[in-house]
Amino acid sequence: MIRIFLPILLLASVFAYGQKVPEPNTKFGKITPEELQVKVYSIDSSAPAVVLFDVGNTQIVGNDKGWLSMQFKHRKRIHVLNKNGYDYAEVTIPLYKDGNDETKLDNLKAVTYNLEGGKLVETKLEKSGIFKEQIDKNRSRVKFTFPAVKEGSVVEFEYTIISDFYFTLMPWEFQGSIPRLWSEYKFELPQFMDYIFLAQGYFPFHIKDQKNRRQSFYIRETNAAQRTETYTIDANVADNRWVMKDVPVLRREEFTSTLDNHIAKIEFQLAGYRDPLTPRRIMNDWPAAAKSLIEREDFGRLYLANNGWLNDDVKAAINGANDPVQKAKNIYTYVRDRFTCTDHSSLIPDQSLKTTVKNNKGSVSEINLLLVAMLRSAGFNADPVVLSTRDNGYAHSIYPLMNRLNYVVCQAYIDTNLVYLDASYKMLGFGKMMYDCYNGTARTINEFAPHVEFLPESLMEQKVTHATIFNVDGKWQGNVKQVPGYYESFQLRNKVQSEGMDGVKKDVQKVFASNALLTSFQIDSLKELEKPLAIQYQMDMQTNGEDILYINPLLGEKVGDNPFKSAERNYPVEMPYTFNETFFATIQIPDGYELDEMPKGMRMKMNEEGDGQFEYLISRSGGTISMRVTMDMKRTFFVPEEYEMLREFFNRVVSKQSEQLVFKKKK
Repeated sequence: MIRIFLPILLLASVFAYGQKVPEPNTKFGKITPEELQVKVYSIDSSAPAVVLFDVGNTQIVGNDKGWLSMQFKHRKRIHVLNKNGYDYAEVTIPLYKDGNDETKLDNLKAVTYNLEGGKLVETKLEKSGIFKEQIDKNRSRVKFTFPAVKEGSVVEFEYTIISDFYFTLMPWEFQGSIPRLWSEYKFELPQFMDYIFLAQGYFPFHIKDQKNRRQSFYIRETNAAQRTETYTIDANVADNRWVMKDVPVLRREEFTSTLDNHIAKIEFQLAGYRDPLTPRRIMNDWPAAAKSLIEREDFGRLYLANNGWLNDDVKAAINGANDPVQKAKNIYTYVRDRFTCTDHSSLIPDQSLKTTVKNNKGSVSEINLLLVAMLRSAGFNADPVVLSTRDNGYAHSIYPLMNRLNYVVCQAYIDTNLVYLDASYKMLGFGKMMYDCYNGTARTINEFAPHVEFLPESLMEQKVTHATIFNVDGKWQGNVKQVPGYYESFQLRNKVQSEGMDGVKKDVQKVFASNALLTSFQIDSLKELEKPLAIQYQMDMQTNGEDILYINPLLGEKVGDNPFKSAERNYPVEMPYTFNETFFATIQIPDGYELDEMPKGMRMKMNEEGDGQFEYLISRSGGTISMRVTMDMKRTFFVPEEYEMLREFFNRVVSKQSEQLVFKKKK
């Protein structure tokens, strides 16, 4: 049975099964001079290059090792339109080897086509232009650059890969950094292999069909007597075919976790074997996957071992505390402050905990597994949690696809309370994680492997600003008190550490430019890492005796430009957290001036549910203007159909926040 998993991201409406469309001639070398005469393609007039076709085909074949291999054939043709497209004439093919199992590259051909004097000229890639690089003991890559490439060239390559690694097949991306006129993938799936199909994206299939046939698979093996024996398996084969046509570029825009979450592609994971092979399940469930991690010498054995050598460190970390919460906080602070994180994308440690302690540095997995070990040594119930960060893509909620995970944090029960800890960031408080970790599915690595959900909606970034502008001794002066959100506070703490208080002060001064001059600036709670900061500064408001003063009453506390600039968006908006920002101001009309213009009040909801709300209230009483402005976003995820609603909401917010107070000099 073929099991197909379609993530929620893949909208049901995108499929058009069996649709008849014109098909290009995708045979290698079948090109006409007319193809090279095209200067611009309607799909994207600014594209530096366009993929004319990209065709892949995967088969399961018998090999001479007594088993099965994966055979992947790839053929691609690209029209290089200008110099900015030259990078697409460079090709890298990754290869892998593990013991006797390996991937082999075969039948590589590459040709550049140019028009010279109206005639089609071919320049073939020579063997001397093909280079193989060894990356490490397992990984290598073949690289080449097409010869004789210039503006207007068409380049084409073809190759075959034979691989012993068929558990995870070559993924196929229908979408990329340049437009693709035709992207086609075939998978010839024998009945005796059970694969899970993982599809994602928002672009429709033009063709999606399946045809069944019968095939014989020949497996050869050399026995102890050096005789070759051949086995035959007769089985049904399902020829699956997917085609997308005129696929646009997926460009990165604001509020995107990673384009890898949304690019149109399909992946395959072997789940098991079926009759006529001996039925067997290959893909584990999460408890089995967790058990495997726990039993690994370079994961579970690190923190579950008898780590008596850590006793002195644990004692030093606890520092005499008796209260369970304080003990846990002291251990966390000890690990966070003493060890430097060298890599914030790491699932499996590369070194032992002893080496980490000796070097006072390690990857995120090494540091947080050390934290788990120390908490357990102190008597706490602590386990690692594995997840995928926002920039790494979504982890799968059902299937334990370990290659999608890249991060480890610590889960601990502290005085009956469950807390999550990440000691890899110096300025991160106890019980806090970076918003990058709030990316959906995670799993606790213990006997039961419970599902953990870290949702961006569970984070609220709240910011409050109070501003007072008043007249004193003939001067117009201002006083601002602000409590930024936790993550803004985290960034400011790092900036203070790297640039000092003056660096932060300079950034604030830039917001006001010549309108105000900061006279004092201070930040409180810098060392209280579980709390947001408290910022306070004073300023002299500059009037310079001008006849007309234009003042934005928000004093720089505004959205600025609309982050949603594109007219349309074909994938979701993913904000890292919800937020609420409130700005209070009391503004006295400057001495010698009178109020000429004042913005009108406004209340606005983004939709009926009030997922986004904006309130701009302003009034005048005598010589004083009072205002309160609130921006409240209660959702973080918006599907493409909601993009226009979101964009228009921010357009109106930006427009309103740009309105100014106008003061006229008294005559």
